[in-house]
Amino acid sequence: MISGTIILSYVNCERQAWLMSRNVVPDQSNPYLELGRFIHEEYNSGLTLPGMKVDVLFEKNGMRIVGEVKKSSASVKGARYQLLYYLMRLEEEGLKARGEIIIPNEDKRIPVELDEESRKELRNIIVQIHEVLSKDIPPSPSRKSICRKCGYELFCFS
Repeated sequence: MISGTIILSYVNCERQAWLMSRNVVPDQSNPYLELGRFIHEEYNSGLTLPGMKVDVLFEKNGMRIVGEVKKSSASVKGARYQLLYYLMRLEEEGLKARGEIIIPNEDKRIPVELDEESRKELRNIIVQIHEVLSKDIPPSPSRKSICRKCGYELFCFS
């Protein structure tokens, strides 16, 4: 099943998404994973559906806002697609909302709206994810700037 986390991972690294889809557990002592767990404990709306866990849900100017909290803006592109996925899934359940990527440490809020163009982008990403996840072996590791903070770094490069 495609989840918001798989979408985020895929945009950052196809190999990471493949490993996550196979339940390969990243290094749980990774300090960045620990920080992420702390953030998600602090921000937990309690709203979940299969494949998604909404961090924050609130109203602003009469509109429902789904917030995705991130520790930095390093993965904003992936967070945008993750949030678009949540907005699409909620819309399928009859809940119309807008999104915001919330980065407390940088005092940033980035609006995200599910419109026809973003819906088309998301569908294309999901097709690409299905292609990668359908393979029997993971994509080859490719060193990127995000690797030094990834819980799979040792798995990929040792």
